[in-house]
Amino acid sequence: QPNPYTETSIVYQYNEQGFRSDSFAASSDMRCVFLGCSISEGIGLPLAETWCYQTVERIRQLTGQTVAYWNLSMAGCGVDSLLRQYYHWADTLKPHYVFALFPGYRREFYIDDSWQIAYPMSPNNILQHNPILLDKTTIQYELEKNLAMFDLLLAKYETQLIWDTWDDVVFPNVS
Repeated sequence: QPNPYTETSIVYQYNEQGFRSDSFAASSDMRCVFLGCSISEGIGLPLAETWCYQTVERIRQLTGQTVAYWNLSMAGCGVDSLLRQYYHWADTLKPHYVFALFPGYRREFYIDDSWQIAYPMSPNNILQHNPILLDKTTIQYELEKNLAMFDLLLAKYETQLIWDTWDDVVFPNVS
């Protein structure tokens, strides 16, 4: 299908923290956080067409409750980024549910006082000089480490994680 949207037909609005979601000051019966990459942020889609927004709307319809919609997704991120977002905002938002669409494998490094993402397929990136980082066992370990850290944080805040991934090559053995 051709894309029905033009360059000027989508308006991106962001909250006071820079996310495409409700204000963090919103009060509600149920608090939901969404984590993911550009697919979850909804790049190229009106807000009402994103899977995150549609999920919240469906929850509102089914429960009749007020539901806070906090989408912490960021374009170009990996599972490391999602974990860091949740870690940073969980104490403030205290979500009941975290919905995550885990992106494909990307590794983050702290270089020159900022977090930088190294994509496996990008030319001249740090991963090319460290081939062990692209080893399937290393990737599996990184994913398991992040999921274990998610488990600890979810238990701390008594939050339920509902997740999926669009990368079935990277996550074949994760239960």
